[in-house]
Amino acid sequence: GHCHSPGCLSIELYADTGDYPGELLCKIQPVAGKSAAAQDEDNYLYLPPCMWSQQGNETVDGLPPAPVFFPHSKFHAIKRVNSSSYHYGIMAIFQSTGVYVK
Repeated sequence: GHCHSPGCLSIELYADTGDYPGELLCKIQPVAGKSAAAQDEDNYLYLPPCMWSQQGNETVDGLPPAPVFFPHSKFHAIKRVNSSSYHYGIMAIFQSTGVYVK
């Protein structure tokens, strides 16, 4: 997920399919920087990615099994923003990758 700082509070992705009705797939809450170090500066926001296991229905290295979707699968996203932080271009998007399996 991607959303613009400084107002981004969270972004969530839900699946609305028969197999996953309204299931929360991914919730991202920005992590704020706390120092002067590179990519940890004050006002820097890091968006931790949502990740899944690539090995079937098994949890591997703490990653949950990857969800399965179909061409007719539907999704919806919810973004929460602090509107008291002035910023042009408030937006959000989920970018993802996947594979077709027969």
